[in-house]
Order: sequence, then structure tokens, then C-alpha cells
Amino acid sequence: MSQLKTDWVRIATEGQTFRNVPIERQWLVDIAETYDPKNYGARIWPDHRRWYGAWGDVLEVKTEEQDGKLRLFAKLKPNTQLISANEQDQKVYTSIELDPNFAQSGKAYLTGLGVTDEPASLGTDRLKFSTKERFDTHQYGAPEQLVIGYPDVEQAESDEQPKQEKHLYSILKNFFKSNSPDLAPEPSEEEPMNKEQFEALMGQFT
Repeated sequence: MSQLKTDWVRIATEGQTFRNVPIERQWLVDIAETYDPKNYGARIWPDHRRWYGAWGDVLEVKTEEQDGKLRLFAKLKPNTQLISANEQDQKVYTSIELDPNFAQSGKAYLTGLGVTDEPASLGTDRLKFSTKERFDTHQYGAPEQLVIGYPDVEQAESDEQPKQEKHLYSILKNFFKSNSPDLAPEPSEEEPMNKEQFEALMGQFT
């Protein structure tokens, strides 16, 4: 996951837009005052479309007066999808999404940020994430950390062999025991014969 966080990027300017939809000055004032990602985080959307998945987050915003117009700036956290598109010179401009009466508060709030191939608002900065920034801010695991922890095959086989042998011996023992005729248990030790038993035994041979 990318750890890149941008510096301040100009994302909107008060006044008319390219599509003749005005951005009111008070909206930008409200957004700078009210925006809190812990309350409602604005995500970055390619062409304002949701089905591609989000391409990052807006971390914080502020306003500045420049050339007699109020400008809205933001710090962004793009993910690898936005960085990859940007490296292909795609989705390089921003277009704000706002609710002029957010949660019935009477104030405007930044609810999202589109990234597009052409600017909608006038005076927006062109996004540029360099390859160097991508590698400097991206955390990669060392090769040994990427190895999935499968057990050693030879060790696993040697550990399992005694268990398998014991299991097989148990199965065979139970099988032959269940299929053999009932036999009287053999005495563990032979008891010495007394005189009567000896005479009876000898009588069988006379």
C-alpha cells in the first residue's frame, strides 16, 4: 500500500467553472472550517465513478486568497491505483464533490474528490506523482518476509512417519483381533505343577 502523502494541492477556486457551474466562495469557507476525515472522510474517485473503487483519501483542507480569489487546497493520500494512472498521464486534475447543506448543518462540506483527465474548476493544480516518490514512500518487505510459512517437506515427512507407522500398526492389530476366534488368554507365566497334576499327566502316557 502506498504511503505517499502530498503537499498542499489546489483543488478548487471560487467563481465560474469550465462547465459554467459556479463555486460559491462561502462553500470553500465552510469546507475549510468543517472538513474532518474522522467525521466524514472524502475519498478520491476516478471520474467521480464509484464502481472502480476509491483511489485514495483527502487528509485535510485549507483556503488561501490568491489573485483576489479564494482557493481551496488539500493534502491527498493517493493509493497505488491513482499513482499508476498518474504515471500514465491519466487522471491528473481534481474536481470537488460537495454538499451545500451537509447533514442539515446549513454549511457546505467536502464529500468527495474526483480525478479527471481535464479540469472542471479553473485554477486547479495538475497532479504529478514521480516514480521516485512512489519507491521512496512505498514499503516493500524483504524477500524472506514474502515467503509463505510452509513447513519443511523432509522434516514434515520424518515427523509424520512414526505417527503413520503407529496408526497402521493399530489398524492391523484391531483387524486381526476382530477376525480371530476367541481364545482363552494365555497365562503370562507358567505356574509349577503340584504332585496331583504331575501324576495325572503321567497317567496319560501309561
